[in-house]
Amino acid sequence: MRHGKIVDDLSEYLGGQRQLGECFGLNNTTMCHWKDDGIPARHWPRLLDLAARYGYPLTLKQIVAGSPLTARTSRGGSRSGSLQAQQES
Repeated sequence: MRHGKIVDDLSEYLGGQRQLGECFGLNNTTMCHWKDDGIPARHWPRLLDLAARYGYPLTLKQIVAGSPLTARTSRGGSRSGSLQAQQES
């Protein structure tokens, strides 16, 4: 779930996934795909604008990492992945 928390949190701020999709001119099904497959980079600038407008603390680094607010997984373990490995080397 690469961007699931970002999509869930922004959806909550906006009143639901449908409303988030409408901000991008996309449907609810696409928002579900974003949660699992990641948010396409072409939408990142708009995503950052929306987050700022609604007071959701989001940075480009968090989007790139696929981790919205922390570097921990939802289960509390450390986040692992190629980006983290690249940063450590």
